[in-house]
Amino acid sequence: MLPTHNSSTQLVEDINDFFIQRIIGFRDELQKTFKTGTFHSIAGEAVCQELFSFSLTSCTSVHHVIKVLSTKSYPLDPMPTRLLKDHLDDIEPTLTAIVNESLLTGVFPTCLKQSLIRPLLKKPDLDQEILKNYRPIANIPFLAKIIEKVVALQTYSYLETNKLMPPLQSAYCKNHSRSTETALLRVLNDILMTLDHCQDVVLVMLDLSAAFDT
Repeated sequence: MLPTHNSSTQLVEDINDFFIQRIIGFRDELQKTFKTGTFHSIAGEAVCQELFSFSLTSCTSVHHVIKVLSTKSYPLDPMPTRLLKDHLDDIEPTLTAIVNESLLTGVFPTCLKQSLIRPLLKKPDLDQEILKNYRPIANIPFLAKIIEKVVALQTYSYLETNKLMPPLQSAYCKNHSRSTETALLRVLNDILMTLDHCQDVVLVMLDLSAAFDT
């Protein structure tokens, strides 16, 4: 489902320009946040060790990352993901070398920054003629996913070690494979505990179906 258009080329350009402006807006807001200095340690304590660089990874780690990643393929990948996984033992050392080169130099290859974007209407009942009602769904190269996952694992380890993760966060946390369920269980538990102490409870629900909209 796409906006009404007479030219597919012009529609693509319009959607592209719209998403670019949204990204520029997000970056401006982040810069304002940095300038106001509102960031602080979640635990209220100084960070023991700063993260200046990423560590080189091993073939074993890359093997594990690839195995858990989805087999979805990027149309411009040199080979299907399923075929890559079937011959992983032969390709693994080369992939590990590429990942480590990126970690060592701090350079994410330009060719891996390309993605195929598909605009998806956020809700079926939204006006399909309004561009802000669409969210961009990106299909990125499989090698990009590998590098991103390795970096994400090291970043999470750093945040966890230095107690920088919000204590009540459920998403993207270990042992929270179904983050929605664990969040709901926490809310339910707090409500029941509060009622047990004969206290009043007020629950405010937020609609995050269109998260990050401005």
